[in-house]
Parts: sequence; C-alpha cells; structure tokens
Amino acid sequence: TTPSTAQVIATAFSLDPVPRFFHLLVHVKSLISSYGPYTTYAGTTVFTRAPIPRSTKKSKPPSDFTLATSFAAAQDSVKSAQPDSPSKQDLQAFSLLWTATREVMEKITADGSLSQEVFGWGIIGLSAGYTPALSSPLFANKKNRSFESLKGRLHAALTALPSLNAVRPSEFQNVKAAAGLGVSPADKLNIQVKAWRETHICAQILLQRFKMEGWEGIRWGHGIMVVERWLMHLGLDNKVMEKKEVKGVED
Repeated sequence: TTPSTAQVIATAFSLDPVPRFFHLLVHVKSLISSYGPYTTYAGTTVFTRAPIPRSTKKSKPPSDFTLATSFAAAQDSVKSAQPDSPSKQDLQAFSLLWTATREVMEKITADGSLSQEVFGWGIIGLSAGYTPALSSPLFANKKNRSFESLKGRLHAALTALPSLNAVRPSEFQNVKAAAGLGVSPADKLNIQVKAWRETHICAQILLQRFKMEGWEGIRWGHGIMVVERWLMHLGLDNKVMEKKEVKGVED
C-alpha cells in the first residue's frame, strides 16, 4: 500500500539527511506522476494539482518538463498562505524535500568527497538554475557580470579536462590538430594543470556565493537533480540506501 503524504512526512523527521532526501524524493515523484504537472492558479501563488490527473496505470515516469514545472510551481508558492486542500499537504512534502536537499548539499560540499570534475559539473548545473538575489541596481549588473564570467570560465576549464569516461580533446588540442600540429606531453600536462586550478577556483567561488545566499537563488529542480547525481557518484543511490535501512532493521 502506498503511504499517504502525512505518513511520509512523519517518517521523514526520523531519518538522517541522505535517506530523508531519497524518502521524500520517491514520494514527491510519485505525487507528480499521479497529479502533475503541478502549477499555480493564474495570477496567484496558490499551488494546485493538474485539473486532469495523470493516468496511474501508466508506468512511464513523468517527463523532465513535468518535474521541472512542478518544482518551479512549488518553489514559487512555498512562502505564500495556501487554502486547505490536498495540494497544500503535497506542498509540505515538496518543501521538506528542498530542505533535505540543502542539508545534503551542505554535507557533500563540506566533506569534499567528490572528484573535482563531478563537483565542477554539479556547480554548472546549479548555476544553470540560479536566480540572483535582488540587490541595489548600482551593484546588480556588476554582480551578474561577475557571475556569468565565473560560470563561463568554469565551463571552459571543465571542457579542457579529460572527460569522465574517455579522453576529450581540449580546444587547444583541436586548434593544433586543425593546423596539422601535434600536442606534446608537456603541452597536455600544462593544459590540464591550468584547467584543474581554474575549475577549483571558479567552482569554489560560485559555491561560496550560493552558500552565502542560503541556496535561495537555486531553482529547486536543478538543486534536486544535482544532489541526486552527486549521491550516485558517491555510491549512494536510493537502492543502496534502502538496503542499508533493511540491514539496520535486521541488525
């Protein structure tokens, strides 16, 4: 029997951040699969289920668009008073999932267990869903230019690194190849050292900006997706966490 949202929320408070994240993520995706895409009533921040529920007979999971639309609606509604309705309780689950997501992001980035490349691409993912905090018009443009510059430098540095699964030629290598020139081992080493350093500097500066703002500028859908990917790279996907929970009960 599928647990109710109230039961899921009650259980969530007894779990550590990582299992709580997966516990809530599974349930929220189930809600979106059944009632999504969630939206807001026109001209309001009242969170609501889709007028026509999705067929629960379909085994196909919700699309990325349906997930993104639902998380965006939840984020835009969470600070507004909501009328009593099933959607109001659904919104509680979305909100708790985001709280767990932030806690896991804090833990992962503090532990420093991710490889530099996986960490850097995650920061790119968070940056793609970043909305700058409101600030004085005198400083807003400068801050935005600085942010876009850092994001561009980080992306360039990451694409200069060997890929996670194969050797990806850098832009420098492509230019030399087009000119009919080879790339010496010394050139390759120099490129990678510079790329690693640039990746570390830019990713850390962007991370500190996100943290200083309490992760408020990150769109929920982007943050949740990045945390899910980071945990997979750390060998902590939902199936692994379920096995650990079962083992804990047996012990």
